[in-house]
Amino acid sequence: MRYFYPVTVVLYMIGCLVCSYYEVGNHIPFFKEFLQYPQLFTLIRRVVLMGLPFFSMGYLLQNFRHRTS
Repeated sequence: MRYFYPVTVVLYMIGCLVCSYYEVGNHIPFFKEFLQYPQLFTLIRRVVLMGLPFFSMGYLLQNFRHRTS
């Protein structure tokens, strides 16, 4: 759990690079393979690169609110 939040921030930054800056993501060898399959890339982008960071942020805020109350 200690590395969970930093990893999700890194995943979010990778998602922003690959999605918003398509040419940057297209030059990263690992993501270049995923960009060839649009349906697989869309699933990975929505669930892992964008969904997980926002889910973890909500979880972190919920835990923070319970600790301060």
